[in-house]
Amino acid sequence: MPNLIIQPASNKNAWKHYTDTVLNPVSLDRIRRYLDMTTAQRLEELYKGGEVHVWGFTPGTNNSNVAKWDRIKPGDVALFLRQKLAFASSIVALKIRNHDLAVELWGYDDKQRTWEYVYFLDEIQNQKIPYLGLNELLDYEPDNNFQQSLVLDDEKGGTVIEALGLESAVYEPAPTRDAYLNAVAPSEESTLDRAVNSKARTEQAYLRYVNFRNKKYAECGICHREYPVSFLVAAHIKMRKYCTDTERRDYEHITMPMCKFGCDELYEKGYIGANEKIFVVRDENLSAPVLDYLSSVDGNSCDYWGANTYAYFEWHNERMKIGS
Repeated sequence: MPNLIIQPASNKNAWKHYTDTVLNPVSLDRIRRYLDMTTAQRLEELYKGGEVHVWGFTPGTNNSNVAKWDRIKPGDVALFLRQKLAFASSIVALKIRNHDLAVELWGYDDKQRTWEYVYFLDEIQNQKIPYLGLNELLDYEPDNNFQQSLVLDDEKGGTVIEALGLESAVYEPAPTRDAYLNAVAPSEESTLDRAVNSKARTEQAYLRYVNFRNKKYAECGICHREYPVSFLVAAHIKMRKYCTDTERRDYEHITMPMCKFGCDELYEKGYIGANEKIFVVRDENLSAPVLDYLSSVDGNSCDYWGANTYAYFEWHNERMKIGS
């Protein structure tokens, strides 16, 4: 689960910064000279339009903000607060420490500090969440006014993120390998148990991270079309419910990207199989648009076929009684 960043934007400087660099994005061309090549390339991948949303912290009194910034990671949810409301939500896409960039964007405060602990934002959404409701979700006093920035972990912030549906489908914090292995370990607990739901979420998040690495766009392994990753799934090559414990732990090879526009559904239902190439099943009961779709992917290369995956594809082909 991502962290929740509580970011007041009530004072004059904060509101101006929000207006200048979050509400109104910044041209990547304007800031490119302050960025190293790796950061510039990553921002180009994330922001296809060439405009970025950006925020930052000063070090704070006695460097009090540095530890907060250190805990921020891609996929975290940032809530901006003003006039007794959380008025906007956003998702952290990338963070860097960059003094010169901060000076270019925001200058210096009255203590000659700049907002050099920078993080880039995406998926900006208008919100209207009263402080009273936010305090209730966080188990704070009803009259708490959120006067300072906070970075809240799963135990606190996760409740808000889950209750308000703020989690991103694109930027997902990567669970640790140990957390993934624990999530796929056999369990006798009820499927209604919260812990089991949490394990399932951890497994899915890890598999999505392995497939997409927090890219905003990726290619479907069947049709080879590029989509925003929110339109792609980390699909099991062999049906998950039939995987052995060892196979479920094979996180590097058990899944591949498939799009929601047809490939995932058609593969799962056995109309698509694969070896070195994609092959399809044509059924007279299928409508013309479905047959056209199948024809469009038939014969595509299967880049995920290989020494570590062929057994999973062969299981699928045999189970679905399909062949090239």
